[in-house]
Amino acid sequence: MTVEVVVWDDRSIGLVDDINRSSQAPLVYGTSGYLKFLLSLVPGVSLRNLVAVDGERPVGFLPLLEQSCQNFTVLNSLPFYGSHGGPSVDSSIADPDEVKAALLQAAMKHARESRALSLTIIENPLDPLDDQVIHDAALDVIDDRIGQFTKMPTDVEGIEDLLALFHQKTRNAVRKGYLTNQMVREVTDIGSLQWLQEVHADAIGKLGGRAKSMPVFDKLIEHLPLGKLSRLYIGYVNGQPVSGLLVLLFGRTVEYFTPVVIEEYKNEQVLSALIAEVMRYLIAEGYELWNWGGTWRNQEGVYRFKSRFGAMDHTYRYIGKVFDEQRLRHIKLSDPAAFPYFYLYRF
Repeated sequence: MTVEVVVWDDRSIGLVDDINRSSQAPLVYGTSGYLKFLLSLVPGVSLRNLVAVDGERPVGFLPLLEQSCQNFTVLNSLPFYGSHGGPSVDSSIADPDEVKAALLQAAMKHARESRALSLTIIENPLDPLDDQVIHDAALDVIDDRIGQFTKMPTDVEGIEDLLALFHQKTRNAVRKGYLTNQMVREVTDIGSLQWLQEVHADAIGKLGGRAKSMPVFDKLIEHLPLGKLSRLYIGYVNGQPVSGLLVLLFGRTVEYFTPVVIEEYKNEQVLSALIAEVMRYLIAEGYELWNWGGTWRNQEGVYRFKSRFGAMDHTYRYIGKVFDEQRLRHIKLSDPAAFPYFYLYRF
């Protein structure tokens, strides 16, 4: 096989779906819908889609999102809250590492030609890059996170079948949540999405974090529509919304995207019960894997909550090259809004 890498722009975005779907571990982050969401969300961002071609056949791709500030450029694959990037390679290829190596080396070449200040590639936790491939591309392992995934049972007749997968404390929490007689419904109206965003923003604000704004959710469902590539579930007690969960869907994988619960019902464990119900619904539709997303190593409480739902660890790395950290820090100091949603260097 002779692999050539070409750089295409967003006009090539449609081809990624077929390659991603046929890859070893397809996730929603490698879809054209998610890439279009990022392009619509991040101001001044452009796509440099590195496409590996064998003859005339595209066999892999690596999406690089590029942004400039003060005439300097940074590259991410991919920016925005926990997005995974990195190479996607057709699983029918005999030597996928050859394709991945070509794509990573092309990413470094493009970064140098663009005089980028930094290049970051966030690997797929289910398809980690080989250490030798990383080394040969002259890339560094900069950071890591703990990815947590629950392999869901394929045959669940009742909630007790699902609870058997969970830690005893989570089983108790779910049962307590059921005692509230919470009714869980899938909804598609904008009012429910606004309610979820408001509860999310209030909770994150109290923690001093950065909440997702309503325009973020609007753009997300524009490209990953509710009822199709995303689902919104709301839990009601006495007709009032008390918990909610927005998930993204692709292949057989569910992405746990935004959970919320109102303060008055936190101790009633309605969110745990809602999660269990959503799992049960989606298992019945054929979904097999629940991606809880990345967890920082110091987030012990968050890690424990996810692990007790039967989650297993899949550590993933931030791989890349920081070409000029001093200048990056200077830009961020002078303009804190520079490079929004981009990973630049280890904190």
